[in-house]
Amino acid sequence: MAQAATAFATARTEAEEHGNRGEQAIAQANLALTYAFADLDQAGEEIILAEHLLAGLDQRATALTVQVAALARQAGTLTSLDEARTLRTEIHAAGITAVQAVLELALVFHHAVTGKQDKAQAAIARLAELTRNGDYSYCVEPPTRWPACGCPSPGRCPGSMAPTSSAPAGVTWSRHAATSFEHGSKSAALSPLTREKTGSSDAVRGRLVRVVHG
Repeated sequence: MAQAATAFATARTEAEEHGNRGEQAIAQANLALTYAFADLDQAGEEIILAEHLLAGLDQRATALTVQVAALARQAGTLTSLDEARTLRTEIHAAGITAVQAVLELALVFHHAVTGKQDKAQAAIARLAELTRNGDYSYCVEPPTRWPACGCPSPGRCPGSMAPTSSAPAGVTWSRHAATSFEHGSKSAALSPLTREKTGSSDAVRGRLVRVVHG
């Protein structure tokens, strides 16, 4: 995650230096998404900046990515999945597989934090199905390595055909994410963005750490 955050921050800075606000927004959205899985406080700040950069731009996939980041930041504190279901429907209608994949990854994270292994594994299975053709498959393996998901071995989970790899999950993510999330990012309509709804807490932060590291 640290490598991915560095890559996105660098891409954002380069886009800013070249006066390319669209590319800056793309990098910022994915930076916010990365921090949503790693640092709740930082994620909140990055989401606000991403929304600011998106104002007036016509980048639907980027806007949806920010909404997913806001949802992922609430992992473990969501009292209802209605927002996630609505977002899934909107993303599916837009046909943006990359954002569909990270939404399912965010749901895996939420279910793992709350200790619902069956639901986490069901989300991994949906994620594997979405990425079966090889696109965005780097999203599948990391959660199979999270102890809280209860997968029998890295890269293997009930209903999942996630490929195994000798590379650490964070390396796999950072290697592919910086280029892949941009696919299809410029399209017709900018969707409403979701404002952050919850603050961080030491208890939640500790549970997030245990999801990934056991």
